[in-house]
Amino acid sequence: MQAGALKTGIQLWSEDDRPREKMINLSPKNLSNAELLAVLLRSGNAKESAVDLAKRMLAQVDDDLIRLSQMDIRKLMKEFKGVGLAKATAISAAFELGCRKAGIANPSKTKLKGSEETFRLLQSTFSGLKHEEFWVVFLTMGASIIEKRRITTGGVAFTAIDPKLIFQYALEVNAPAMILAHNHPSGDLTPSEEDRKLTRTLHDGGKILDIKVLDHLIFAENTYYSFRDNNDLF
Repeated sequence: MQAGALKTGIQLWSEDDRPREKMINLSPKNLSNAELLAVLLRSGNAKESAVDLAKRMLAQVDDDLIRLSQMDIRKLMKEFKGVGLAKATAISAAFELGCRKAGIANPSKTKLKGSEETFRLLQSTFSGLKHEEFWVVFLTMGASIIEKRRITTGGVAFTAIDPKLIFQYALEVNAPAMILAHNHPSGDLTPSEEDRKLTRTLHDGGKILDIKVLDHLIFAENTYYSFRDNNDLF
């Protein structure tokens, strides 16, 4: 073992300073971002402890966790010396679990009373996407969540939607109302002509089936456009 490894090895640290032991004895909330990342990395290299490696990785992305989360496994391995397949997959899996946890809703407790609640529900779903996705949140009459479902995934600028499929899903879960949502990877929140046409089609078709379209949200990274808030729901 090289001298550098002897000096930096976490196993030689005080137990109170080791990230994994701190998690066990205290809680994850007591750890810094670098310490949490070090737990995922599990080990460093001959010259760096896992914490030192984690600090270097965070410094390379200016401590921006969103930027780090957007890197796929191959990019993590390419960008960070000392990060191999095992480390990269652990990091990628942790970020994906975090996104899924943030998007979980309890239908019996969560009600979408307005666009802000819908934005918070789906923000992590759209965060970091470089392609367009279209989702629908199916609701009860009281605006409680029945289910949120991805309808389709498309390219950078447009994803084709089949209105019949959306109504089929709504009937399957017996949803009397729904909220539409998709993202614009470009960051431009202005509704396109296709966005308006689809919203009108679903709004008018819903009247026939007695299924209300309550809103249509367009997402960018940290903001959104609401058709309802802007009186665009025909």
